Amino acid sequence: AMLWLQRVIMLGTMMLIMSLASVEGGDRGRTAGGRGGRALAWVPHPRIFSQGFTWRRRTPAQVCKPCKMNTDSSGELLSSSWSALNGNVQVRQLVSSQDSDKEIVRALWFDSSPQVWQSAMKMKREKENGEFRPDWNVLPFHSSRALAFASALIQRGGSPASFAERMLVIGLGGGTIVGWSLANMPGLKELQAVEADEVVVDMASKFFALPVDDDRLTVTVANGCEYAHKLKDMGKSFDLIILDVGSTGDEGHCTAPPEEFLREENMKNFHAILEDGGVLAFTMIGHPAEVLLTLMKKVESIFDGGLCS
Repeated sequence: AMLWLQRVIMLGTMMLIMSLASVEGGDRGRTAGGRGGRALAWVPHPRIFSQGFTWRRRTPAQVCKPCKMNTDSSGELLSSSWSALNGNVQVRQLVSSQDSDKEIVRALWFDSSPQVWQSAMKMKREKENGEFRPDWNVLPFHSSRALAFASALIQRGGSPASFAERMLVIGLGGGTIVGWSLANMPGLKELQAVEADEVVVDMASKFFALPVDDDRLTVTVANGCEYAHKLKDMGKSFDLIILDVGSTGDEGHCTAPPEEFLREENMKNFHAILEDGGVLAFTMIGHPAEVLLTLMKKVESIFDGGLCS
Protein backbone atom coordinates (compact mmCIF):
# COMPACT_ATOMS: atom_id res chain seq x y z
CA ALA A 1 0.00 0.00 0.00
CA MET A 2 1.13 3.52 -0.72
CA LEU A 3 1.13 6.15 1.98
CA TRP A 4 -0.18 9.55 1.01
CA LEU A 5 0.59 11.91 3.84
CA GLN A 6 0.40 15.65 3.60
CA ARG A 7 0.46 17.90 6.59
CA VAL A 8 -0.41 21.51 6.99
CA ILE A 9 1.03 23.31 9.99
CA MET A 10 -0.43 26.56 11.29
CA LEU A 11 1.14 28.59 14.07
CA GLY A 12 -1.42 30.89 15.73
CA THR A 13 -1.09 33.78 18.08
CA MET A 14 -1.30 31.35 21.05
CA MET A 15 1.56 29.33 19.57
CA LEU A 16 -0.66 26.37 18.81
CA ILE A 17 0.49 24.08 16.05
CA MET A 18 -2.11 21.99 14.31
CA SER A 19 -1.53 19.39 11.66
CA LEU A 20 -3.88 18.32 8.91
CA ALA A 21 -3.01 15.03 7.26
CA SER A 22 -4.28 12.90 4.41
CA VAL A 23 -3.55 9.19 4.62
CA GLU A 24 -4.58 6.62 2.05
CA GLY A 25 -3.54 3.00 2.13
CA GLY A 26 -3.50 -0.17 4.17
CA ASP A 27 -1.62 -1.18 7.29
CA ARG A 28 1.19 1.29 6.76
CA GLY A 29 -1.30 4.11 6.58
CA ARG A 30 -2.98 3.00 9.79
CA THR A 31 0.39 2.77 11.49
CA ALA A 32 0.95 6.43 10.68
CA GLY A 33 -2.35 7.37 12.24
CA GLY A 34 -5.03 5.72 10.17
CA ARG A 35 -7.37 7.37 7.70
CA GLY A 36 -7.79 11.00 8.65
CA GLY A 37 -4.22 11.49 9.78
CA ARG A 38 -2.20 11.67 12.94
CA ALA A 39 -3.06 14.37 15.44
CA LEU A 40 -0.46 16.89 16.49
CA ALA A 41 -1.13 19.71 18.93
CA TRP A 42 1.71 21.70 20.41
CA VAL A 43 1.16 24.43 22.98
CA PRO A 44 4.67 25.17 24.27
CA HIS A 45 5.19 27.07 27.49
CA PRO A 46 6.07 30.73 26.78
CA ARG A 47 9.34 30.38 28.70
CA ILE A 48 10.56 27.90 26.12
CA PHE A 49 10.51 30.68 23.57
CA SER A 50 11.73 33.45 25.87
CA GLN A 51 14.79 31.36 26.70
CA GLY A 52 15.39 30.29 23.12
CA PHE A 53 14.45 27.09 21.33
CA THR A 54 17.29 24.59 20.97
CA TRP A 55 17.28 23.01 17.53
CA ARG A 56 19.35 20.00 16.56
CA ARG A 57 22.05 20.51 14.02
CA ARG A 58 23.94 17.57 12.50
CA THR A 59 23.80 15.50 15.70
CA PRO A 60 21.60 15.65 18.82
CA ALA A 61 24.60 16.82 20.83
CA GLN A 62 24.96 20.02 18.83
CA VAL A 63 22.27 22.50 19.85
CA CYS A 64 22.00 26.23 19.36
CA LYS A 65 22.42 28.75 22.15
CA PRO A 66 19.43 30.82 23.25
CA CYS A 67 19.03 34.20 21.59
CA LYS A 68 17.80 36.89 23.96
CA MET A 69 15.32 39.11 22.12
CA ASN A 70 14.96 41.67 24.93
CA THR A 71 16.60 44.37 22.80
CA ASP A 72 16.72 48.11 22.50
CA SER A 73 13.83 49.07 20.22
CA SER A 74 15.80 51.53 18.06
CA GLY A 75 19.31 50.21 17.64
CA GLU A 76 21.85 51.37 15.10
CA LEU A 77 20.45 52.20 11.66
CA LEU A 78 22.52 50.37 9.06
CA SER A 79 20.46 51.05 5.95
CA SER A 80 17.23 52.64 4.78
CA SER A 81 15.61 52.30 1.35
CA TRP A 82 12.24 53.20 -0.10
CA SER A 83 10.03 50.41 -1.42
CA ALA A 84 6.83 50.84 -3.42
CA LEU A 85 5.41 47.77 -1.65
CA ASN A 86 6.51 48.29 1.95
CA GLY A 87 7.39 51.97 2.29
CA ASN A 88 10.58 52.72 4.18
CA VAL A 89 12.59 49.51 4.62
CA GLN A 90 15.26 49.64 7.31
CA VAL A 91 17.97 47.38 8.67
CA ARG A 92 18.90 47.97 12.31
CA GLN A 93 21.46 46.38 14.57
CA LEU A 94 20.23 45.76 18.11
CA VAL A 95 22.17 44.95 21.26
CA SER A 96 20.60 42.70 23.84
CA SER A 97 19.93 44.53 27.09
CA GLN A 98 19.48 41.31 29.05
CA ASP A 99 22.32 40.11 31.30
CA SER A 100 25.96 41.03 30.86
CA ASP A 101 26.40 38.55 28.02
CA LYS A 102 25.30 40.90 25.26
CA GLU A 103 24.21 39.58 21.89
CA ILE A 104 23.91 41.34 18.56
CA VAL A 105 20.70 40.93 16.58
CA ARG A 106 20.21 42.41 13.10
CA ALA A 107 16.57 43.18 12.24
CA LEU A 108 14.52 44.12 9.17
CA TRP A 109 11.74 46.69 9.62
CA PHE A 110 8.98 47.96 7.30
CA ASP A 111 7.33 51.37 7.56
CA SER A 112 4.08 49.70 6.47
CA SER A 113 4.07 47.49 9.62
CA PRO A 114 5.92 49.59 12.21
CA GLN A 115 4.94 47.48 15.23
CA VAL A 116 6.79 44.34 14.17
CA TRP A 117 10.25 43.25 13.08
CA GLN A 118 9.96 41.42 9.75
CA SER A 119 13.13 39.39 10.26
CA ALA A 120 15.76 38.98 12.93
CA MET A 121 19.15 37.30 12.82
CA LYS A 122 21.74 36.79 15.52
CA MET A 123 25.14 38.05 14.42
CA LYS A 124 28.61 37.11 15.60
CA ARG A 125 31.87 38.95 15.02
CA GLU A 126 34.63 37.09 13.22
CA LYS A 127 37.97 37.16 15.03
CA GLU A 128 40.01 37.40 11.83
CA ASN A 129 38.57 40.61 10.37
CA GLY A 130 36.03 41.87 12.91
CA GLU A 131 33.13 41.57 10.46
CA PHE A 132 29.69 40.44 11.56
CA ARG A 133 28.43 37.14 10.19
CA PRO A 134 25.11 35.38 10.87
CA ASP A 135 24.89 32.65 13.47
CA TRP A 136 22.92 29.99 11.59
CA ASN A 137 22.49 27.94 14.78
CA VAL A 138 19.91 30.43 16.05
CA LEU A 139 16.38 31.36 14.95
CA PRO A 140 15.37 34.33 17.14
CA PHE A 141 11.60 34.38 16.41
CA HIS A 142 9.30 31.69 17.82
CA SER A 143 7.42 31.66 14.50
CA SER A 144 10.65 30.92 12.60
CA ARG A 145 11.49 28.10 15.01
CA ALA A 146 8.04 26.59 14.52
CA LEU A 147 8.35 26.77 10.73
CA ALA A 148 11.77 25.11 10.92
CA PHE A 149 10.24 22.44 13.15
CA ALA A 150 7.97 21.48 10.23
CA SER A 151 10.97 19.96 8.45
CA ALA A 152 11.01 17.20 11.07
CA LEU A 153 7.53 16.04 10.00
CA ILE A 154 8.34 15.11 6.41
CA GLN A 155 7.86 11.47 5.42
CA ARG A 156 9.14 9.53 2.43
CA GLY A 157 7.88 6.10 1.56
CA GLY A 158 5.93 5.90 4.80
CA SER A 159 8.94 6.58 7.02
CA PRO A 160 10.14 9.80 8.65
CA ALA A 161 12.69 11.70 6.58
CA SER A 162 15.68 13.46 8.10
CA PHE A 163 15.24 16.76 6.27
CA ALA A 164 13.70 18.27 3.17
CA GLU A 165 15.30 17.63 -0.20
CA ARG A 166 13.31 20.18 -2.22
CA MET A 167 12.07 23.26 -0.39
CA LEU A 168 10.02 26.32 -1.35
CA VAL A 169 9.98 29.44 0.84
CA ILE A 170 7.53 32.21 -0.05
CA GLY A 171 8.45 35.39 1.79
CA LEU A 172 12.22 35.86 1.99
CA GLY A 173 12.50 38.76 4.43
CA GLY A 174 16.05 38.86 5.74
CA GLY A 175 16.53 35.25 4.66
CA THR A 176 16.78 33.81 8.17
CA ILE A 177 14.87 30.61 7.42
CA VAL A 178 16.58 30.23 4.04
CA GLY A 179 20.07 30.58 5.54
CA TRP A 180 19.27 28.31 8.47
CA SER A 181 17.90 25.62 6.15
CA LEU A 182 20.91 25.68 3.84
CA ALA A 183 23.27 25.47 6.83
CA ASN A 184 21.42 22.83 8.83
CA MET A 185 19.74 20.50 6.33
CA PRO A 186 22.52 18.32 4.89
CA GLY A 187 20.13 16.51 2.55
CA LEU A 188 18.72 19.68 1.00
CA LYS A 189 19.23 19.63 -2.77
CA GLU A 190 17.10 22.56 -3.90
CA LEU A 191 15.68 25.66 -2.21
CA GLN A 192 13.56 28.16 -4.10
CA ALA A 193 12.84 31.45 -2.35
CA VAL A 194 10.17 33.84 -3.63
CA GLU A 195 9.97 37.47 -2.52
CA ALA A 196 7.63 40.13 -3.93
CA ASP A 197 9.86 43.09 -3.01
CA GLU A 198 13.19 43.45 -4.79
CA VAL A 199 14.32 45.98 -2.16
CA VAL A 200 13.97 43.25 0.48
CA VAL A 201 16.04 40.85 -1.64
CA ASP A 202 18.75 43.50 -1.92
CA MET A 203 18.72 44.06 1.86
CA ALA A 204 18.94 40.32 2.52
CA SER A 205 21.97 40.03 0.25
CA LYS A 206 23.84 43.05 1.60
CA PHE A 207 23.09 42.94 5.33
CA PHE A 208 21.90 39.42 6.19
CA ALA A 209 24.52 37.41 4.28
CA LEU A 210 21.95 35.67 2.08
CA PRO A 211 24.01 32.80 0.57
CA VAL A 212 23.32 33.72 -3.07
CA ASP A 213 26.44 31.81 -4.19
CA ASP A 214 25.00 28.52 -2.93
CA ASP A 215 24.12 26.45 -6.00
CA ARG A 216 21.09 25.01 -4.21
CA LEU A 217 19.44 28.42 -3.82
CA THR A 218 17.31 30.25 -6.37
CA VAL A 219 15.75 33.61 -5.47
CA THR A 220 12.86 34.91 -7.57
CA VAL A 221 11.17 38.31 -7.31
CA ALA A 222 7.48 37.56 -7.86
CA ASN A 223 4.04 37.38 -6.29
CA GLY A 224 4.04 34.18 -4.23
CA CYS A 225 0.60 32.95 -5.25
CA GLU A 226 1.18 33.65 -8.92
CA TYR A 227 4.54 31.90 -8.79
CA ALA A 228 3.01 28.84 -7.11
CA HIS A 229 0.55 28.62 -10.00
CA LYS A 230 3.48 28.82 -12.43
CA LEU A 231 5.32 26.06 -10.56
CA LYS A 232 2.22 23.87 -10.82
CA ASP A 233 2.10 24.40 -14.59
CA MET A 234 5.81 23.51 -14.75
CA GLY A 235 5.16 20.25 -12.89
CA LYS A 236 7.44 21.20 -9.98
CA SER A 237 6.96 19.70 -6.53
CA PHE A 238 8.47 20.17 -3.07
CA ASP A 239 8.49 18.17 0.15
CA LEU A 240 8.54 21.32 2.29
CA ILE A 241 6.68 24.55 1.50
CA ILE A 242 6.94 27.46 3.94
CA LEU A 243 4.71 30.52 3.66
CA ASP A 244 6.51 33.16 5.74
CA VAL A 245 4.63 36.13 4.38
CA GLY A 246 2.43 38.82 5.88
CA SER A 247 0.57 42.03 5.10
CA THR A 248 -0.15 45.24 6.98
CA GLY A 249 -2.67 44.71 9.76
CA ASP A 250 -4.47 46.99 12.21
CA GLU A 251 -2.50 49.72 13.99
CA GLY A 252 0.77 48.88 12.27
CA HIS A 253 0.79 45.21 13.16
CA CYS A 254 1.12 42.29 10.74
CA THR A 255 -1.47 39.87 9.39
CA ALA A 256 -0.19 36.53 8.17
CA PRO A 257 -0.66 35.06 5.73
CA PRO A 258 -2.36 37.69 3.54
CA GLU A 259 -5.94 36.86 2.56
CA GLU A 260 -4.82 36.15 -1.00
CA PHE A 261 -2.96 33.06 0.22
CA LEU A 262 -6.07 31.74 1.98
CA ARG A 263 -8.20 31.62 -1.16
CA GLU A 264 -9.25 28.16 -2.20
CA GLU A 265 -7.64 28.28 -5.65
CA ASN A 266 -4.28 29.22 -4.14
CA MET A 267 -4.49 26.52 -1.45
CA LYS A 268 -5.18 24.03 -4.24
CA ASN A 269 -2.05 25.22 -6.05
CA PHE A 270 0.04 24.65 -2.92
CA HIS A 271 -1.53 21.20 -2.62
CA ALA A 272 -0.64 20.45 -6.24
CA ILE A 273 3.06 21.24 -5.80
CA LEU A 274 3.41 19.43 -2.47
CA GLU A 275 5.05 16.00 -2.57
CA ASP A 276 3.35 12.98 -1.02
CA GLY A 277 4.45 12.98 2.60
CA GLY A 278 5.41 16.64 2.36
CA VAL A 279 4.62 19.53 4.68
CA LEU A 280 3.04 22.92 4.07
CA ALA A 281 3.74 25.27 6.98
CA PHE A 282 2.68 28.84 7.60
CA THR A 283 2.12 31.32 10.40
CA MET A 284 -1.44 32.36 11.24
CA ILE A 285 -1.38 35.79 12.89
CA GLY A 286 -3.86 38.62 13.21
CA HIS A 287 -6.89 36.93 11.64
CA PRO A 288 -10.21 36.79 13.52
CA ALA A 289 -11.39 33.45 14.88
CA GLU A 290 -14.03 32.97 12.17
CA VAL A 291 -11.36 33.26 9.46
CA LEU A 292 -9.25 30.63 11.21
CA LEU A 293 -12.20 28.24 11.53
CA THR A 294 -13.16 28.73 7.88
CA LEU A 295 -9.57 28.11 6.83
CA MET A 296 -9.40 24.89 8.83
CA LYS A 297 -12.45 23.54 7.02
CA LYS A 298 -11.11 24.68 3.66
CA VAL A 299 -7.70 23.09 4.16
CA GLU A 300 -9.27 19.92 5.51
CA SER A 301 -11.37 19.54 2.35
CA ILE A 302 -8.49 20.29 -0.01
CA PHE A 303 -6.04 17.97 1.74
CA ASP A 304 -8.68 15.28 2.26
CA GLY A 305 -7.79 14.73 5.89
CA GLY A 306 -9.19 15.10 9.37
CA LEU A 307 -8.58 18.02 11.67
CA CYS A 308 -5.82 17.31 14.17
CA SER A 309 -5.88 19.26 17.38
